[in-house]
Amino acid sequence: MAIEIRRATSAADLAGAFALRRDVFIGEGIVRGSGDDPLFDIFDTVEENTVYIAVEGNEIVGTVRLTNPSPLGFPSDELFDFEPHLPAGSVASNGSMFCVDAARRRSSAGAQLLGALGMGAIEAGATHLVGALRPQAVSLVERTGGYAVGPEFHHPVEQVPVVPMICRLVDDVSPYIADLRAAVAVDDRTNPSENQLTGAPR
Repeated sequence: MAIEIRRATSAADLAGAFALRRDVFIGEGIVRGSGDDPLFDIFDTVEENTVYIAVEGNEIVGTVRLTNPSPLGFPSDELFDFEPHLPAGSVASNGSMFCVDAARRRSSAGAQLLGALGMGAIEAGATHLVGALRPQAVSLVERTGGYAVGPEFHHPVEQVPVVPMICRLVDDVSPYIADLRAAVAVDDRTNPSENQLTGAPR
């Protein structure tokens, strides 16, 4: 069945995305928390935030969050200061809360979500995406133009390893989507669906 990528625009869309975050991040032991409640935070309430979902049939099987410059800053601000590493005149957006249902991690869902993330950032006027990634995703993001701007460190709350990375955006992200799909097909260790762009929800 084909996978559709779209913005979460309804309460049902958001509830499904938050529930999937819980199932992946908490259910798989990536972060601590209750397995009973949907997973969301303050950044999900700002208008500069967009949640993308991957839908197969009537089921939400993947999600990622784009946060453009907001009064609250970025979810990654608590983890790393990206500002000194960005070129003069650049505009950054932040990717986070990236997850895909375990049964779809060999599909193109993760790659398509990352493509939507990049396109959404470009539409908002961003020149770069920033995020703190889990180490398993580093080589994949490097293949699409990303680069580390600091050493691996442990998330201060969740105690999972993360690597601060920046990705320069281009006007056409279709080559990035093709590269991501190819990477998923040949290298399970860097399957983006098994990782999230911030390494932890906050």
